[in-house]
Amino acid sequence: MRYHHFVMTACVLLMLLASTGSAQSLVYPIKRPEGVQTAAAYYARGRALYRRGQFAGVIEDLYTATNLREDYPQAQLLLARVLVQAERSREAVSTLRGLALPYRTSPKALKLFGWAYYRLNWVNDAEEVVQASGQAAGRPDAEVHCLLGLIRLRQQDATDAMRQAERALAIRPHYALAYRLLSDAYLLQGKEKLARRCLQQQLAHSRDPQTAREIRQRLRMLQSMN
Repeated sequence: MRYHHFVMTACVLLMLLASTGSAQSLVYPIKRPEGVQTAAAYYARGRALYRRGQFAGVIEDLYTATNLREDYPQAQLLLARVLVQAERSREAVSTLRGLALPYRTSPKALKLFGWAYYRLNWVNDAEEVVQASGQAAGRPDAEVHCLLGLIRLRQQDATDAMRQAERALAIRPHYALAYRLLSDAYLLQGKEKLARRCLQQQLAHSRDPQTAREIRQRLRMLQSMN
């Protein structure tokens, strides 16, 4: 009788738990890796801060996410982008090299490699990966043309730098960085008036207050050259 009473009590308890939605967790406990869940939370917070332009804490959150979850391409790619923007290009290269295939050879990763190599003045490496990024994408990419133009400018080839900037603007007519590239190319050719005009166009399409301040400062510098 005691055994029968125990069985009946257990059945009633399970029925009550089922009605509250917790029977499954009692009978069939589901264990999710805590590190994966925590990594996703850090990545989500870092991405949200990045999208709002609040860069303080973004790098720390993304590093934490990639440490908790070794294979996390979304977090690694965003971390590499933020590191490049923060002028920490060697760290960006290390982060990108840690990507698993096929992410490491994706157009997005190759483009980020290009930016990091360019900032490190590894011009030949930058040119190689940027061209590979364009080929892998299989479609016109304004950022690829702009980055190639910056590389050409560093190689003192103002003519091809202008050509790349014009191709970028044909794809994205309001691309502020392409106007800056054109301005620098004109300046290299000694055409200060055209360089100022392109800077003014860059200023009109720039959304970042810090970049806008830098453009105004550069415009004042060009005006003082006359």
